[in-house]
Amino acid sequence: MQDWFDHSEKKIISCLESLKPNSIRYSQIREIFDEYRTAWNIPAKIRIREFIDTLLQKAILKENTFSFPGRVEKLFTWANIPLFEIVSSIKKEGYFSHLTAMYLHELTDQVPSTIYINVEQSMKSRESESGLSQDSIDRAFRNPVRVSKNFAVYQDKKIVILNGQYTNRLGVIENDTHAGKGLYFTNIERTLIDISVRPVYAGGVFEVLRAYERAKDRVSVNKLVATLEKMKFIYPYHQVVGFYLERGGYQSSQIDLLQRFDTQFNFYLAHNMTQRDYSPRWRLFFPKGL
Repeated sequence: MQDWFDHSEKKIISCLESLKPNSIRYSQIREIFDEYRTAWNIPAKIRIREFIDTLLQKAILKENTFSFPGRVEKLFTWANIPLFEIVSSIKKEGYFSHLTAMYLHELTDQVPSTIYINVEQSMKSRESESGLSQDSIDRAFRNPVRVSKNFAVYQDKKIVILNGQYTNRLGVIENDTHAGKGLYFTNIERTLIDISVRPVYAGGVFEVLRAYERAKDRVSVNKLVATLEKMKFIYPYHQVVGFYLERGGYQSSQIDLLQRFDTQFNFYLAHNMTQRDYSPRWRLFFPKGL
């Protein structure tokens, strides 16, 4: 091993361990290298690639590669970093959502094999509710739901990037969890809304219902309704949320908060249902057996 490394190993490790977050990109390592190389007594002939290769060989650094369609993301980590902390650095503007947020809130018994990171789209004008019709709703929900193909496989996990609607990170919190520290993910209220809208990213409608049941003593329905109003969906997802609250055994006073919304159309709990029942109260089709 090079003399320069033997003399500077402790200083390099101490510097890396002091950094937050503890997953960084090649460009960030280059900046650190340029800033500290004199203090670390690294000879001028040593270039950044040799520096990184040395740390990799010494197992001080680990290179993590995420091969998304059309783009490869590489992150360098040190020490024993939990998976979720590594993944959270893939998209600095992203946050965990759907089934992943359910897991972080302990609203599911599943240990998910898929991790969802939501990256919001930019703000843009949207179609108004006046453009809705029963025929357009029926057509949209008759077909299978489209799912994101922007994913990478890493350590037997599927890492999926979702391009969610712009909400200005409504209901996103930062917290330490059983899966890692300093993670950004949706709060319980926003999580329940998201999984109601896209049950395909939550393990399906039965898993969504179980999440509502487990959240019963922890969720603020007033806050949930306020969040739902701020998200301004075109489709009447309040009918879906009200249905889950009813099936989840919530109090009548809480369920009634969802009935203050207009209910003009028949709606659907999920896409492409073959066998279904109907709730007159919520004007909602749902899978048989739910």
